[in-house]
Amino acid sequence: MAAQAKGLVAEGYGCVKVKIGVGGPGADEAAVSAVREAVGPDVIVRVDANMGWRTPKEAIRSIRRLERYDLHSVEEPLPPGDVEALALVRRSVDTPIMADESVWGPRDAWHLLKAGAVDILNVHVAESGGLTNASLIFRMAETVGVPCVIGAMPELGIGTSAGVHLAVAMTNLHDPCDASGALYHSSPDVVKERFTVTDGVISPLPGPGLGVTLDEEALATYRME
Repeated sequence: MAAQAKGLVAEGYGCVKVKIGVGGPGADEAAVSAVREAVGPDVIVRVDANMGWRTPKEAIRSIRRLERYDLHSVEEPLPPGDVEALALVRRSVDTPIMADESVWGPRDAWHLLKAGAVDILNVHVAESGGLTNASLIFRMAETVGVPCVIGAMPELGIGTSAGVHLAVAMTNLHDPCDASGALYHSSPDVVKERFTVTDGVISPLPGPGLGVTLDEEALATYRME
């Protein structure tokens, strides 16, 4: 993980995200410590527990143990559904709390915002129900001073393009995003265009609409009888 993070920083990325919450507090700290040492003090480090901690106390104890590594945020520390528990975690730690799997549309986002349970929302175009709902979540969050970021599934080119377009259209986006789903895949994309990241920045494609063109030959490789 440390070697991969160091390589990404060398390519120009200014933020890396570490997956935690599975191997226990010792494994989590070892991973975060190694990544922080590898990337240095100036690179942003996010962590994502992916709902890995079972109780607020477990989450609070684990987050406090990691805060010495100057974390940007902790993503989805608890299983979704208990908004009050997430709000308790947020009040009990210094690191900003980000919601992801808890946000399956504007209604979920509103419950979190109303309860003061989050510092940041990670918005996925697909999970939100499309670009209209995703942009609504951004606007809702902006009214109460909560920033949003873009998440990735990670999608192929069509979904990635939608996320990038959402990102550049929103005024409430101030932090590094995961809007690079298409770059995760080594198998052929289903669009002809390719995204590039320069100095850690991904830009929308220049064509009309989402800027992508369906690649029929690539699509055929995924067809199943």
